[in-house]
Amino acid sequence: MSLKVPILLPSVWLFNISFMSPNAPPDDSERVNGAFYERICPATWPILHRELTPLPNLQLSASTPCIAELVVLLAIDYPSPLSSEVLSRLILSGGRPPTSHVNCYFLLGSVIAAIGGLGRLWCFRALGRHFTHQLALRKDHELITTGPYAIVRHPGYLFGQLSALGMSLMIGNPGSFMRRCGWLGTTVGQVVVGVWAMQVVLGWVLSLARCRSEDTLLRERFGEGWDGYSQSVRYRMIPGLY
Repeated sequence: MSLKVPILLPSVWLFNISFMSPNAPPDDSERVNGAFYERICPATWPILHRELTPLPNLQLSASTPCIAELVVLLAIDYPSPLSSEVLSRLILSGGRPPTSHVNCYFLLGSVIAAIGGLGRLWCFRALGRHFTHQLALRKDHELITTGPYAIVRHPGYLFGQLSALGMSLMIGNPGSFMRRCGWLGTTVGQVVVGVWAMQVVLGWVLSLARCRSEDTLLRERFGEGWDGYSQSVRYRMIPGLY
């Protein structure tokens, strides 16, 4: 069996659950009306992530190439009439199977994606009921300063971008399904790549803008408590840089 198989499956699973909110959306009374980006990004994000697939919470554009690569590798490892049919449909004319060995880009991507996914779950645990995808202040909101929030003030966004970077390396490395099986030359493949690129760009836009918005909200809510915390934890998202 290809060494990629036991890496791909948990990577896709971890990536998906790390972008599922652990809590229900906040009440209207708890939501905070944000700027233009705050209305556009959360409205577009579910369309790009979920509404294009019948499977709830499946991050379609990142998961599809990984699942396709997993299916192709298993079909190669376990030959049968069904496997031959699968390979004939997934490997296009002029294409080649994805490499079975783990190259340095794939390995690096899987490690970065794992750090990002586990980091997001760490943030879920630290924030508890306060973690929501929507900009909100909960009733009896608490200022969380422990766990990953003792490193940077908005670690969920940092770990989210690490997850996206890791998955990008896994999807786009030279031995991947997308690069070798001929799909980049098709409309379907280009749409998948385009949607993923939009998700990554929106992720950065929302993350950077949200850091500032949340800082302002928390400063207004917690006053001196926030000032002391922000002086102790200087960086918003990237240690030493931002």
